[in-house]
Amino acid sequence: MSSAALLEVEGLASGYGKLQILSEISFLLAAGQSTVLLGPNGAGKTTLLRTLVGLLPLWSGEIRYQGRELGRLPPEVRVALGISFMSELGVFPSLSIRENLVLGGFGLPAHLLRRRVKEMLDLFPDLASRPGAPAGSLSGGQRKMLGVAKALVRQPKLLIMDEPSAGLSPLFVNKVIELLRRFQGQELALLIAEQNVRFLDLAEQVIILEGGRIQAAGPTGQVTADDRVRRAYFSLDTPS
Repeated sequence: MSSAALLEVEGLASGYGKLQILSEISFLLAAGQSTVLLGPNGAGKTTLLRTLVGLLPLWSGEIRYQGRELGRLPPEVRVALGISFMSELGVFPSLSIRENLVLGGFGLPAHLLRRRVKEMLDLFPDLASRPGAPAGSLSGGQRKMLGVAKALVRQPKLLIMDEPSAGLSPLFVNKVIELLRRFQGQELALLIAEQNVRFLDLAEQVIILEGGRIQAAGPTGQVTADDRVRRAYFSLDTPS
């Protein structure tokens, strides 16, 4: 396996209970690289992300982050190493904006947590105007902004996102894409699971997953130029 990669996955298998969902998943993610994991509902995208962050057990294979084996480490250790996960919901609706941000920085020293929460509020004026408001009172687009801010509080090296387009109008999908584009090239790698092909605008690499296996992978231009791949997958342009 390459020592230069940020994230290395080799021969990964995982599932729920006795039901295997993923088989022989292998890919590399470089530091600062943006990768979109594309596939239909039921392809295994969420299962893969949850396995990478430790919310599901690794059945077999290897997961390495900055050369360190992660396969048996608990989620909190992976977070401390620099991996953040934004689920489809992304926030806790009953908690305030500020409380969600504080939760995102759990474990940081108090002085650093205060600074990072302030920095996130400065970056997101829509959130800063009402930090005491419940996250559940925000619009769908604002919740996604809060989810991103919450995931960035710890200044991760890798942000893993599960379908950030879910429940959003096309207008807000564009806003989320523009928001994420602001963080590209800042030593932050993105791994985004999506059905919406518009997120390919962010991607340097695309991985197409279906039936729990990788069907195609490579630089975005190369994969999107493949007629077979285009016909099979690129009609998936509606947010889930």
